[in-house]
Order: sequence, then C-alpha cells, then structure tokens
Amino acid sequence: MRRDELEALVAGGEVISGVDLSGLDLAGAKLSGAVFEDVRLRGAKLAGASLLESILVHCDLAEADLAGADLRHLSFVEGALDGARLDGSRASAARFVNTTLRGASFVEVNLLGAAFVEPNLEDAQFGKANLDRASFVDARVAGMRLAGARLSQTVLMKADMRKVELREATIQTAVFLGANFAGMDLSGLDLTLTQFMDADLSGVDLGGATIAQCNFKGANLTEARLSGAKAQRAMFAGAKLERARLDGVVARECLFVEAEAKEADFTGADLELCVFVRARCQGARFGKANLTYVDFSHADLSGADFVGSNMFRARLHRVTDAGASFGVSRKVALGDDAPLAAAELWKPPSGESDGRPRDGDGDGGRT
Repeated sequence: MRRDELEALVAGGEVISGVDLSGLDLAGAKLSGAVFEDVRLRGAKLAGASLLESILVHCDLAEADLAGADLRHLSFVEGALDGARLDGSRASAARFVNTTLRGASFVEVNLLGAAFVEPNLEDAQFGKANLDRASFVDARVAGMRLAGARLSQTVLMKADMRKVELREATIQTAVFLGANFAGMDLSGLDLTLTQFMDADLSGVDLGGATIAQCNFKGANLTEARLSGAKAQRAMFAGAKLERARLDGVVARECLFVEAEAKEADFTGADLELCVFVRARCQGARFGKANLTYVDFSHADLSGADFVGSNMFRARLHRVTDAGASFGVSRKVALGDDAPLAAAELWKPPSGESDGRPRDGDGDGGRT
C-alpha cells in the first residue's frame, strides 16, 4: 500500500486492518482519526505524522520513528512500541493500554493527562517529559528513566520504583499509592505534597529531603532515614517507623496518630504541635527535641528517652510510660486531664439513651 492510498482510506473513514506497512515512509502523513487493527508498522517512519484521536488495536510499531508526531488523544491498545522513538511528540491525553513499550524513548514528550494501564515500560526513557496528571496503573517500570521529567499530580499505583531513575525529576504533588521504594536513595529531593499512602519506604534514605505536607498514611518507613528532612505538616498516621532515624527533622504540626515508632530516633527534632495520639513509641529517643505542645495522649512511651527535650505544655494524658526517662523535662508538661479522662470513660446508665438515634427513631417510618 502506498502512502497516498493509506491517507485516502483514512480520510474516507475506512478501518485499516491486517496489513503489513513495516518500513513505510509516513513522515508527516495525515492520519488523524485513523483506525488501525492488526497492522504491522515495525520500523515505520512516522516522524511529524498526525495520529490525532487515532485508535490502534493489536498493532506492532516496534522501532518506529514517531518523533514530533501529533499523538494527542491517541488510543493504543494491546500493541507493541518497543524501542520506538517518540521524542518531542505531543501525546496529551493519549492512552496506552496493555502495551509493551520496553526501551521506548519519550524524551521531551508532552504526556499531560496521559494514561498507561498495565504497560511494560522497562528501560523506557522519559527525560524532560511532561507527565503532569498522567497515570500509571500496574505498570512495569524497572529501569525507567525520569531524569528531568515533570510529575505534578502524576499517579503511579503499585509501581515498583526501586530501579527507576528519579534524580532531577520534578515530583511535587505526585501520587505513589502502594508503590515500592524500599532501599532507594531519595535524599535531598523536593517531594512537597507528594502522596505515599501504603507505600513501602523501608530503608529509604530521605535525609535532607523536603517532604512538607506529604502523606505517609499507612506507609512502611521501617529503618528509613529522614535525618534533617523538612517535614512540616506531613501525615504519618498509622505509618510504620520502627527504628527510623528522624534526628534533626523539622516536622512541626505533623500527625503521628497510631504510628508504630518503636525505637525511632527523634533526637534534636523540631516536633512542635505534633500529634502522637495512640502512637507506639516504646524505646524511642526524643533527647534535645522540641516537643512544645506535642500531644502524646494515650501513647505508649515505655522506655522512651526524653532527657534534655523541651516539653513545654506537651500533653501526656493517660500515656504508658513505664521505664521512660524524662529528667526535668516533664515538669513543664501537662499530665492527665481528669475531666477528659472521666468523659472518655463515661457510659450511659443502663437503660438510658446516650442521645444517638436508634432504628425507628424520628419520623422516617411515617406514612
């Protein structure tokens, strides 16, 4: 099939199916709105071509040249783009579903709002690409390079990030739900407002990183290093912080509610106004930390070390502190709040209502 014949068929709304166009020179071709099914385009020259809003199903474009092409709103389903070159193309809102893209090059590609669903992106290059608001679901990303890429509000769900190159990428506000970063070096990175819910960050080095307003809810930070990190207003609720190093961290107004922080090191940390309600901090070290107005209500502080810390107005309401060392720090802290304790233990007398609605209460059953 010649190029002009192909363009005419596409312009006429014909479905292109079951043909081999491998190696065909389609540079600059006008193929907007095309529908390709079971088409072989291995090594095809599509640089500068327009595939705007096109649909490609079960197509093979391995090693194809798509540099500078218009791929906006493209749908590529269950096909192959292994080793393809897409550098400088426009691919905003493009969809790549169950597609292999091993070693593909997306350097400086605009992928704003693009979606990658169950793709194989091993060794793919996204240097300086715009991935803002893009999503990666169940993606295989080992060896993927993101140096210089933008990932604002980018979503990577359950991705194994351990062999991904993140240096020099702009990652603020990204979402790494359930992702695996175990053992990675993220030191010094600016991760402001990034979401790490339920992620595996065990053994990660976040030393000196900016993690202000990050969400680590339910994340595993066991033996992670956060020394000197800037973590103001970060969320660590339910996070695992056993033996983690948070010495010197600036973490004002953070939430550590129900965190597992056994033997964690908070030496010299600035934790003013943090909330450790029901946290388990057995054997944790808080020496020389700023604990002004910190709420430790119901926390387990057994064996913890607070010597030399500033506990001005810190709340120690109904804590467990067997074997804890406070030195003189406890003198300026607040102890049990008797009225609050009574309220927490209050139960309505037998047979009396506690004021909450019951089934059948109100007029919901009237006819």
